[in-house]
Amino acid sequence: MRRDALGLIVSMMHRHGGLVRLDLGPRPVYLVTHPDLVQEVLQQKHRSVSKKTFGMAQLSLVVGSGLLTSDGELWRRQRRIAQPAFHSQRLAGFAATMVKVAEETADRWAGPAASGGEIDVSREMMTATLQVVSTTLLGSDLSRAASEVADAIDFLLVEIRRRINSPWLPPLAVPTPANRRFQKMRATLDRLLGATIAARRRGEERGQDLLQMLVDAVDDETGERMNDEQLRDEVVTMFIAGHETTASALAWTFYLLSLHPGARERVWAELDRVLDGRRPALADLNALPFLGQVLDESMRLYPPAWIIARQTAEPMQVGSFDLPEDRTILLAPFAIHRSPEFWPNPLAFDPDRFAPDRVSAHHRFQYLPFGAATRMCIGKGFALIEAKLMLATILSRYRLDLVPDRAVALEAAVTLRPRDGIHMRVVRRGAA
Repeated sequence: MRRDALGLIVSMMHRHGGLVRLDLGPRPVYLVTHPDLVQEVLQQKHRSVSKKTFGMAQLSLVVGSGLLTSDGELWRRQRRIAQPAFHSQRLAGFAATMVKVAEETADRWAGPAASGGEIDVSREMMTATLQVVSTTLLGSDLSRAASEVADAIDFLLVEIRRRINSPWLPPLAVPTPANRRFQKMRATLDRLLGATIAARRRGEERGQDLLQMLVDAVDDETGERMNDEQLRDEVVTMFIAGHETTASALAWTFYLLSLHPGARERVWAELDRVLDGRRPALADLNALPFLGQVLDESMRLYPPAWIIARQTAEPMQVGSFDLPEDRTILLAPFAIHRSPEFWPNPLAFDPDRFAPDRVSAHHRFQYLPFGAATRMCIGKGFALIEAKLMLATILSRYRLDLVPDRAVALEAAVTLRPRDGIHMRVVRRGAA
């Protein structure tokens, strides 16, 4: 599992079907790779599972009890309060920021394009999506604080990955050098966000950003607002969920379009017809269906959330198998997205799989880039708008070609990312 988690879960699907027990340590885990069983776990029997897995326990050291890690009534309450901030009308106000960041990214590439230089598109997308989430979450007036918050979160996530992969590490209470660094950086994060939240509470600052929406939001059922700790946890959760996942999806999309120039030509033809040289806007996205299909197919082959973990809260049956209480279930989008039972020629890049007439025939749980059922990612709409606008802006101006002899390797970390980046040459469209 450590050496090749992705290869293992796919081979288990092919060899053993939709549910297989894996003895990876003192207690077994159960790998689910069939849409029927995913539906059973996430929808039909969702009350029999929780998110109290080992990985989530480690992640909660950073995000606290945000929407990503919480369960039960706390999760339902937080979801009710946060949901209005992600309504389509609210998201429309962020589209201009997304396009602006994409244009600044494209402007920054003018130098490499003129000199024949190369970029790491993975790192570039990390930078761009960080700028988007920083501005839309904390506002442009807090750019310095947002940058420091992001640095702290990035450091803490690296440590979380290390802890997940090395579960024998001592508890945080043990004052090892690594634990002291972790505690210090988490304290820095809490101080920065605490000061920002306090200023909003006092009315010293008001913004047109997600944080202000969350500060102002009221639970329709109870009339309550989020307290400072809950605000802090949701801000950190949104930083993580709105940063690395979208960056990975964008990087893999540029990678796949470089490998499939025919699909790239179709994207260009669509962009030229709809935009005719102007900047894209939110209203254009419905007129760019093939661009959306390319993104969907990219996230099928390289889903940022490559594994979804749940813990059995009571003895339960999945399929024809009995699972004990307190066992980990691993739902594997990466494997399901490669199942020949549901995806003909599954390793091929074929955006037409997501043409409307073909999507209507899909199993509801065979495509899971944002999870499914009640725990569907609250930021799905935000992420899709951001990714499509950034793709439209950049692809209107540039051709990105993979640098020969620079291998691209998968890393199954918290998200599915390129281990050593994706190195590409930037060429202005129309240039030789």
